[in-house]
Amino acid sequence: MSDPTAFLTTMAALSAATQTFVEHVIKQRWTWLDQAKTGTIDKRRHLTVHALAFLVGAILAWSVGLEPLTYLNTQHGKLANALMAGLLVSFGGSLFDEALGAVREFKKAQQSVREGAGLPLPTPTAATIRVSGNAVESA
Repeated sequence: MSDPTAFLTTMAALSAATQTFVEHVIKQRWTWLDQAKTGTIDKRRHLTVHALAFLVGAILAWSVGLEPLTYLNTQHGKLANALMAGLLVSFGGSLFDEALGAVREFKKAQQSVREGAGLPLPTPTAATIRVSGNAVESA
């Protein structure tokens, strides 16, 4: 069964880690990446920042064995997951935050409707987190 909430949460966390690394490590070392310009030079700067974010996101995902696509019921290898995660975080950091917020609000509204209608609430189940193919269960 696919778990879009786990996927969005994982991607939002990876996106935040990638953005923090790019902002506080890479842009501090190469200050020209942090200074906005006009014209073609700024387009190159944007492209370079996105390419670096892709690399950092992919390396972070690969190094910790993060396989976010498994939450969407797709079976790919570690490298494919890392590359896709890098691509997604390089362009979609704010998208994941917005989508995760929308899913949380939907779940809250759904719970309010169930409570108002007197329907039984779903019982919480243990979450499964996959790191390097190993399943770690937490309550």
